[in-house]
Amino acid sequence: MKDLQAIPLQEPTNLWITASIMICLGLICLCKVLYEERFLRFLALPIEPRYFIIKKNEHKLSFPFNTLLFTFNCLVAGIVLNLIARDHYPELLTREFIFFIQVVFGFGVLMLVKYFAEKMLANLFLMENIIEDYLFFKFSHRHYLALAIFPLCIIDVYTHLLGGYAFLIISVAFLIINLLFILKYYRKKGLLIFNNLFYFILYLCALEIAPYFILYKVVTILN
Repeated sequence: MKDLQAIPLQEPTNLWITASIMICLGLICLCKVLYEERFLRFLALPIEPRYFIIKKNEHKLSFPFNTLLFTFNCLVAGIVLNLIARDHYPELLTREFIFFIQVVFGFGVLMLVKYFAEKMLANLFLMENIIEDYLFFKFSHRHYLALAIFPLCIIDVYTHLLGGYAFLIISVAFLIINLLFILKYYRKKGLLIFNNLFYFILYLCALEIAPYFILYKVVTILN
């Protein structure tokens, strides 16, 4: 029998991205260990809506389970954008780790600013319950998509099998799925949206589209 030999990576893997992946795995393990029943409901989210039937205080982003998933989501966003930039925008990666930190920090701050801005608007227009449910719905599906794309990130980091346009196409597909989830919610609230159409369009432009454009411009300018 011939001796088995390890096949070295063609390119050295940065330690920081390995550390980021280990942190992500640690966050998922904490969710599983500390909140097992809720985590199992979360995994069944696409086929079983029981996950949304929880206590009132557990809707909030400050609830530990939601905070763990939010942190995981920010790290995955940084890894995904780093992998896309590696294949299509290498000029952004002159300082790869700095770019990753900028994306994670920028994405996290953006999500928090949007979250609290939407909460303030809810209080202003006396729509706390509706907005609270919407934010929980939106964040839950976003966290689930981050969990779904995370294994693909690991594969691409260590094998480059999804290099080129494959990983970009997969990422866009996940964004489209996220959009479909949100549209599904909008459809359920169709009458409410129709009666407040002007405010809804204003909300989309100010809090759903503009922040991502601002984040993109900030990251590209800093690099």
